[in-house]
Amino acid sequence: MMFPRLNLPPAQLRLREASTSQGRPSVLCLSRRRYVALTPEEWVRQNFISYMVCTLGYPQGLVAAEAPVDINGLRQRADIVAYSRLMTPLVIVECKAPEVTLSQATLNQACRYLSSLGSVAVVLTNGINHYCVAVGSGGTPEFLDHVPAWAEVNAMPAK
Repeated sequence: MMFPRLNLPPAQLRLREASTSQGRPSVLCLSRRRYVALTPEEWVRQNFISYMVCTLGYPQGLVAAEAPVDINGLRQRADIVAYSRLMTPLVIVECKAPEVTLSQATLNQACRYLSSLGSVAVVLTNGINHYCVAVGSGGTPEFLDHVPAWAEVNAMPAK
């Protein structure tokens, strides 16, 4: 299975060929430390986790994939959540497959996670395009022209 080249630095991912029972290849999740089915969205998620850890300096042990989020009593999962050393959510990343257009609905979904978890920033990505909204002082959202590095996000005011 071939996936498109993403607008991210190349990642060193561990892939495993499809077995007859699975029907598709799998990838070693850098966060969950187990092999998971390699879907187009998972391709983006694993490449983005690698980018956060290897390029932006996020500690690997503080980046979680498929983190549970409770929204109005419904249990959902955020694609990626980066935590502070005190285990408070700092950044939520909503991943979509490369062919999926990032829309207002995607932003709304990510903002529900942000509101529930109280993080300081949310990132939307399909591996090609990346958008980041940070919660500024006074709770005012502002679009950033980049994904904040670990040092930068730790300096952002807590929500």
